[in-house]
Amino acid sequence: MSLIRHRHPRFAELRDEFRDHPEWFTPWSGLLFRFQTVAYPQAKDILSGRGASGRGGRWNPPGYATVYGSTTDTTALEECKVNDR
Repeated sequence: MSLIRHRHPRFAELRDEFRDHPEWFTPWSGLLFRFQTVAYPQAKDILSGRGASGRGGRWNPPGYATVYGSTTDTTALEECKVNDR
């Protein structure tokens, strides 16, 4: 069963852009900021991706464990505030 129900009209354009830039897909090293909700308060849950897996998220459909983070603490905090409202 495919999780893709319909493709975005510009899917091919995005796919081609990714193919043209393999350097975008290299290992990253750095600091990652993440604010955790009280729904998953234990340390083992912080990087599990279970919340996004159960409900889906901005960039993932339900069923895919995904961890969202930011390279700045300010952005991570603002994202947390938006999701809390």
